[in-house]
Amino acid sequence: MKQKIKSLVKGNKLLYKMAFSGLNMYKKAKWITNRPRLPQVEGKYIHLGCGSINHPKMINVDLRPDGHIHYLSNVEKLPMFPDNYADLIYVSHCLEHISYQILDNVLKEWHRVLKPKGILRVSVPNFDTMIEMYNDNYQDITQILPPLLGGQDYKYNFHYAAFNEKYLKHLFAKNGFNEVKLWDYNEDEFCKFDDWANRNISLNNIDYKISLNIQGSKI
Repeated sequence: MKQKIKSLVKGNKLLYKMAFSGLNMYKKAKWITNRPRLPQVEGKYIHLGCGSINHPKMINVDLRPDGHIHYLSNVEKLPMFPDNYADLIYVSHCLEHISYQILDNVLKEWHRVLKPKGILRVSVPNFDTMIEMYNDNYQDITQILPPLLGGQDYKYNFHYAAFNEKYLKHLFAKNGFNEVKLWDYNEDEFCKFDDWANRNISLNNIDYKISLNIQGSKI
């Protein structure tokens, strides 16, 4: 559908914008009438900014009205969830799309939604890895622009914050999380998604593990 629209309105930015606005309205209306039921499983597991990933046990929250999305929402405020609700919140390559000026508020909101001893599991681009990539490639800044600033190919794909291990662990601890540590892709079923948390960026035949994966529990 998108390719057909592109071919029909090629070269006309106004028509392109209008066409996609109509398509998004249609998709939202379709989502409202076909909104999926919440997973009927023991435990509450939330995937914020899930994109195309659809784990059968997870409640999917995203701004794109695809058929597997349970709540059409941004991730900064979660009024649809009561206090002490979730056993796990998983957020991969989403936190960097939020202004660094409100990160404390966002982490406090996620903390609110978690049950006592519930886990927040986050993956973000690792700024220390970007520095390594930059230095290894003759200070060519163009090599790190996508992980640093986002792909910038649609309105949600811009980065507004940067993280390394020291800073992200500090944010977790500052906002009420305990047992803050790195997490591994093989830790449990709620780590093993085909997303950026386990991907590499290859430059000049070297693979760089771009993601910083941190988790903490609610005290």
